[in-house]
Amino acid sequence: MLALSLLATVFVAFPTSAAVDFTGSVKSTDNAKAPKDVYVQGQAVYVVCEVLVDGYHAAQDIEVRLETLTGGLVSNFHVTADTPDPGWYNSTEVGAFTLATGGAPIPVDQDRAAFYVILEDDASGFEISKTTITILKTGLRLEPPAGMMGVYTPGQALTAKLITQYTGDILYVHTTNATGVDVAGMNWSTVIAPTGYWEKAFTLSADMPDGDYTMKVRDSTSHALRHTITYTVQKYYFDVSTDRSYYLPGEVVKMEVVVIDIATYAQVPGVTVRYWAEWDNFSANGSAVFHTWQNGTLTLSMGIWEFTIPTNVVLYNDLYFMFWANESAVRSVQEFVDVNIGALRGSVDAADAEYMPGDTVVVETSASLYWDDLPGANVDVVVLYNGTAVADYGKTGLVTAVDGTVTYTFPLSADANKGVYIVKATISKLAFSIIVTDSFEVNWDGWIEANFDKDYYYTGDHVVATFEPIWNGAVIELTSINYAYGTDIIMATGSQAELTVEFDLPEAYNGDVWVEVTGLYNGYTIGGGDGADVRIADLALNAEKDEFRPGDTLVWNWQIVTNLETASLEWEVVDDDGTKVAGDTPAFETSGSFEYDVPDENPSDWYGATIWMTTVDGGFEEASFGVDLVGENELRVWAGGSKYTSGEFQPGDTVKLHYSIAAIYHDPFPAYELYIWTDFDPIGVSVFVDSNEGSVDFDLPDDAPAGETQISVQAYDAATGAYLSGDSTIVVVNAKLSGWDRSVAGMAASDFTIMVLIIIMILLLIIVPLLKSKGVMGKSEKVEAPPPTPPQ
Repeated sequence: MLALSLLATVFVAFPTSAAVDFTGSVKSTDNAKAPKDVYVQGQAVYVVCEVLVDGYHAAQDIEVRLETLTGGLVSNFHVTADTPDPGWYNSTEVGAFTLATGGAPIPVDQDRAAFYVILEDDASGFEISKTTITILKTGLRLEPPAGMMGVYTPGQALTAKLITQYTGDILYVHTTNATGVDVAGMNWSTVIAPTGYWEKAFTLSADMPDGDYTMKVRDSTSHALRHTITYTVQKYYFDVSTDRSYYLPGEVVKMEVVVIDIATYAQVPGVTVRYWAEWDNFSANGSAVFHTWQNGTLTLSMGIWEFTIPTNVVLYNDLYFMFWANESAVRSVQEFVDVNIGALRGSVDAADAEYMPGDTVVVETSASLYWDDLPGANVDVVVLYNGTAVADYGKTGLVTAVDGTVTYTFPLSADANKGVYIVKATISKLAFSIIVTDSFEVNWDGWIEANFDKDYYYTGDHVVATFEPIWNGAVIELTSINYAYGTDIIMATGSQAELTVEFDLPEAYNGDVWVEVTGLYNGYTIGGGDGADVRIADLALNAEKDEFRPGDTLVWNWQIVTNLETASLEWEVVDDDGTKVAGDTPAFETSGSFEYDVPDENPSDWYGATIWMTTVDGGFEEASFGVDLVGENELRVWAGGSKYTSGEFQPGDTVKLHYSIAAIYHDPFPAYELYIWTDFDPIGVSVFVDSNEGSVDFDLPDDAPAGETQISVQAYDAATGAYLSGDSTIVVVNAKLSGWDRSVAGMAASDFTIMVLIIIMILLLIIVPLLKSKGVMGKSEKVEAPPPTPPQ
């Protein structure tokens, strides 16, 4: 694998005999000259600077800067390094300058940030030294931050965190409610933050009333307000929402009531929801307007509550509701809801402006209250022609869906009258209704579909034209069809009842062929026509190679499709300058080829061939095809080195990648870089080689997927890094290969083993009978056992 390294370049300035060598240091301190690197916004940064010029302390003019890490200036001062002595500047000296931190930018979501304190030569801006400090954002905050609803809940554990520049003062903390009364258990005295930081963990009481609270930090002597934060405590999430924005008098408003515990997101039992509502309504005879109030208690704290709008409510004012979710005397959440009275609106659309007899008309009606879709509205549709309703086209009893629309269709009769039809829709709900209209037009129309049997023809082809009369979208019969057809001249005209005309094209014609037809139906003239291209031939030319090399023979092949038996052919080959380098006029054949030998030296970058076909009557066709010279460098790669007879590889195997880099116009480079990767892993490896042909080893990863894997290679000039050429090869990865699949003497190990066993069996069949025939193996004889030894 290629080892990739990161190179870091360090730029160092060395003094010359004409340059000034600045050295020194800068340190941040407090007002007592003690080292300090953490400050609170508003605190002054004291510095001790040392400046040496060419190795000696010098009263040099300097600039001291406070910058963000990205180079933004926060504070700075210009001074001479002579306090208290030449080559030194100490901010703790009387009247000395310091850096201000009050404007230090700190991100909103962070409580601190790092900054640079930089010492520079004032004249040249040369950075002599720098150090890093941290600045804390002043202020009081609570952790964790308020949740998604922006509130805290009773019983929640919190931590008050204070960052202050008043490090030498004695402070105290107290919390007040919305009326300014202190809250018990959230007051702390003698708060001291010598380092600028103080924190206190506490828990909101479980019975803490809902409302807004303010935590304040004050000076213990002057009671001056130093820091403050306001937050909200709320136990329940309470919401009431309506199913629509606008309603009609008499409609039922569906309101969804939700009461959940913010801390647990659980439904809250035992909560009473009350409401108060007001609206204006007419008197019984409509002569006066009265203001009405209503209140009550809901029977639920979670679910859908329905309220029926009075039918005599005025149309120009809305209804106003206020809800309370009450758990106890100290726990009550309010919600306000407006119920708006809307005006009934609607529309009807007949989809298309024009139809023909037999077409299907689509009618869509929509109802709304201002911009709110109105479901449940009744719709009756009437279609009028010349002021009279057409019974078959109307529809009653339609009802709008949730989106406020309803659609129905009806077919026009085959003998529908021409003219304009009015679509009138009556939209109604409760005691309110409106009428909306639209129109469409019925037109009569007809034509004769005329079609040739082919998209194009060749000279001398037989042509068939078919006709189909249409009236108002339906096929009809005509007693007579007038026709005319031809090429550049009218070839024939006539009248007939048949729906087909056939004729032959002239033998030597190329151009267009056409046909036109007319007929009479119900007093209307209808017609149509068709056209097609007539060609003397289709001529195609292609080359056997996509690219060539010096000394190659280029071969072009032509194919001709035509009805002609003879024509003139001519071909030529030109180079990239347009100069003709070869050509001929072969005898007419519908297929053939011609060649051109590319020079070994200085060939053209491109050769293009063109072949022309002409007839004695002026017919003309041509075709061209070009071939490019290969690049100056051509890389070819192929894989080898498989241990298996199938040529496959297992994951983790080493592939022997053979390569050849042909240099066309120059000598091979002394060294090449080959960059190699696979299609499943775009991160590759680089290999450097010192020959333009050879082989390299490439290790397949252990997790190489099964199947075909493409190994791609790019060649570069090792000296300049210039890209030269690229190629790829395919190998097959098979994780299921075993030792029996290995190649032994060019055969699979299993096949080799079987072959050896067969040879042994053959040898045994030959040798054993031979040995028996020569008596080598002898005969078997019975041998008597010796008598037992008598006892002693």
